[in-house]
Amino acid sequence: MDDKLIASRRSYKLGNGDQITRYDTNFVDDINDCIIVYWSDKLQAYSDDGYTLWEITCGGPLDEQLARKVVDQALSNYNGVKLVGEELQSDHLEDLLQIIIALYSYIVIWRGYDNGK
Repeated sequence: MDDKLIASRRSYKLGNGDQITRYDTNFVDDINDCIIVYWSDKLQAYSDDGYTLWEITCGGPLDEQLARKVVDQALSNYNGVKLVGEELQSDHLEDLLQIIIALYSYIVIWRGYDNGK
Protein backbone atom coordinates (compact mmCIF):
# COMPACT_ATOMS: atom_id res chain seq x y z
CA MET A 1 0.00 0.00 0.00
CA ASP A 2 1.21 3.47 -0.86
CA ASP A 3 1.55 5.38 2.43
CA LYS A 4 1.11 8.67 0.54
CA LEU A 5 -2.60 7.79 0.38
CA ILE A 6 -2.94 7.41 4.16
CA ALA A 7 -3.01 10.19 6.75
CA SER A 8 -3.45 7.84 9.71
CA ARG A 9 -4.41 4.28 10.60
CA ARG A 10 -5.86 2.66 13.66
CA SER A 11 -6.70 -0.99 14.39
CA TYR A 12 -9.29 -2.44 16.72
CA LYS A 13 -11.12 -5.69 17.35
CA LEU A 14 -14.90 -6.03 16.92
CA GLY A 15 -17.14 -8.08 19.19
CA ASN A 16 -17.34 -10.80 16.54
CA GLY A 17 -13.56 -11.20 16.68
CA ASP A 18 -12.86 -9.45 13.39
CA GLN A 19 -9.74 -7.28 13.38
CA ILE A 20 -10.50 -3.98 11.62
CA THR A 21 -8.02 -1.36 10.50
CA ARG A 22 -9.36 2.14 9.85
CA TYR A 23 -7.50 4.23 7.29
CA ASP A 24 -8.03 7.99 7.19
CA THR A 25 -6.93 8.96 3.70
CA ASN A 26 -5.43 12.14 2.31
CA PHE A 27 -8.57 12.62 0.17
CA VAL A 28 -11.66 14.61 1.12
CA ASP A 29 -15.29 13.75 0.59
CA ASP A 30 -18.07 16.07 -0.51
CA ILE A 31 -18.45 17.60 2.97
CA ASN A 32 -14.72 18.22 3.41
CA ASP A 33 -14.02 15.28 5.75
CA CYS A 34 -11.30 12.80 4.96
CA ILE A 35 -12.42 9.69 3.10
CA ILE A 36 -12.19 6.73 5.47
CA VAL A 37 -11.84 3.10 4.41
CA TYR A 38 -11.55 -0.05 6.47
CA TRP A 39 -9.62 -3.28 6.13
CA SER A 40 -11.33 -6.37 7.53
CA ASP A 41 -9.18 -9.37 8.41
CA LYS A 42 -12.31 -11.56 8.30
CA LEU A 43 -13.36 -10.43 4.80
CA GLN A 44 -9.80 -9.88 3.56
CA ALA A 45 -11.07 -6.77 1.80
CA TYR A 46 -11.20 -3.00 2.02
CA SER A 47 -14.61 -1.39 2.55
CA ASP A 48 -16.18 2.06 2.70
CA ASP A 49 -18.54 0.67 5.41
CA GLY A 50 -21.52 1.76 3.32
CA TYR A 51 -20.82 5.45 3.69
CA THR A 52 -20.58 6.32 -0.02
CA LEU A 53 -24.01 4.89 -0.89
CA TRP A 54 -25.45 6.54 2.23
CA GLU A 55 -23.96 9.88 1.24
CA ILE A 56 -25.56 9.67 -2.22
CA THR A 57 -29.00 8.75 -0.84
CA CYS A 58 -29.55 9.99 2.73
CA GLY A 59 -27.17 12.90 2.62
CA GLY A 60 -27.22 13.40 -1.10
CA PRO A 61 -29.25 14.11 -4.16
CA LEU A 62 -30.62 10.70 -5.19
CA ASP A 63 -33.24 8.23 -4.05
CA GLU A 64 -31.93 4.73 -3.34
CA GLN A 65 -33.04 3.20 -6.64
CA LEU A 66 -31.34 5.86 -8.76
CA ALA A 67 -28.28 5.86 -6.48
CA ARG A 68 -27.83 2.12 -7.02
CA LYS A 69 -28.04 2.65 -10.79
CA VAL A 70 -25.33 5.32 -10.56
CA VAL A 71 -23.15 3.03 -8.42
CA ASP A 72 -23.76 0.07 -10.76
CA GLN A 73 -22.73 2.21 -13.74
CA ALA A 74 -19.57 3.30 -11.94
CA LEU A 75 -18.81 -0.30 -10.96
CA SER A 76 -19.02 -1.37 -14.61
CA ASN A 77 -16.10 0.99 -15.28
CA TYR A 78 -13.89 -0.07 -12.35
CA ASN A 79 -12.67 -3.65 -12.15
CA GLY A 80 -12.04 -5.12 -8.74
CA VAL A 81 -14.72 -3.20 -6.80
CA LYS A 82 -18.11 -4.63 -5.90
CA LEU A 83 -21.19 -3.53 -3.99
CA VAL A 84 -21.97 -5.96 -1.17
CA GLY A 85 -25.19 -4.92 0.50
CA GLU A 86 -24.56 -1.24 1.21
CA GLU A 87 -20.75 -1.43 1.13
CA LEU A 88 -18.27 -0.91 -1.65
CA GLN A 89 -15.56 -3.57 -1.27
CA SER A 90 -12.26 -4.26 -2.98
CA ASP A 91 -9.10 -6.28 -2.51
CA HIS A 92 -7.09 -3.18 -3.38
CA LEU A 93 -7.20 0.16 -1.58
CA GLU A 94 -6.37 2.14 -4.71
CA ASP A 95 -9.30 0.65 -6.66
CA LEU A 96 -11.73 1.40 -3.84
CA LEU A 97 -10.51 4.99 -3.48
CA GLN A 98 -10.75 5.58 -7.21
CA ILE A 99 -14.44 4.68 -7.38
CA ILE A 100 -15.26 6.54 -4.16
CA ILE A 101 -13.65 9.71 -5.51
CA ALA A 102 -15.51 9.30 -8.82
CA LEU A 103 -18.83 8.97 -6.96
CA TYR A 104 -18.11 11.96 -4.74
CA SER A 105 -17.29 13.98 -7.85
CA TYR A 106 -20.71 13.03 -9.18
CA ILE A 107 -22.34 14.17 -5.93
CA VAL A 108 -20.56 17.54 -6.01
CA ILE A 109 -21.54 18.13 -9.65
CA TRP A 110 -25.14 17.03 -9.03
CA ARG A 111 -25.51 19.31 -6.00
CA GLY A 112 -24.17 22.25 -7.99
CA TYR A 113 -26.57 21.48 -10.83
CA ASP A 114 -29.49 20.92 -8.46
CA ASN A 115 -28.82 24.26 -6.75
CA GLY A 116 -28.57 26.13 -10.04
CA LYS A 117 -24.82 26.74 -9.76
